[in-house]
Amino acid sequence: MAAGGRSVWRGNWILILMLVALALPAAWAGSYEEGRAAYAAKDYARAYRIWLPLAERGDARAQHAVGDLYEDGYGVERDLRTAATWYVRAAGQGHAESMYRLSVGYAWGLGGLERDDALAVKWLRRSAEGGFKKAQKILAQGYERGKLGLPKDPEQAKYWFDKANAH
Repeated sequence: MAAGGRSVWRGNWILILMLVALALPAAWAGSYEEGRAAYAAKDYARAYRIWLPLAERGDARAQHAVGDLYEDGYGVERDLRTAATWYVRAAGQGHAESMYRLSVGYAWGLGGLERDDALAVKWLRRSAEGGFKKAQKILAQGYERGKLGLPKDPEQAKYWFDKANAH
């Protein structure tokens, strides 16, 4: 019985060690806030090393941050197509600033996104609805001036300007 008990105990230790080994990369990866601190210190390569595993695991803030790094070429080679890919992933999870970046991408045909005014306005509106102030202001200006394929609509313009200026 002792021999059988030992093999069960040894099997549990192996299982525990395997679980710890699987959890270590996540623990070593750091948090989103640690990535922000590295970014603020202009240690972009470290920020990338911290954010990439988080982004790959589905953290929308980290996905957006990795997109920013690729868009600006900070810590990685500048690559607008890769930036757009990360923005798409974050936007799909409701990240409002990523939605705004997609709207810009579609408006200008950046990052491998084909120029598409309807998609640009769609993502701009979603970003504005998600609370991103810059998107709210641009949407308001679009309604105010009848730009971006939007009708001139003073009521909508006022609505979005008011939202953008609310604290």
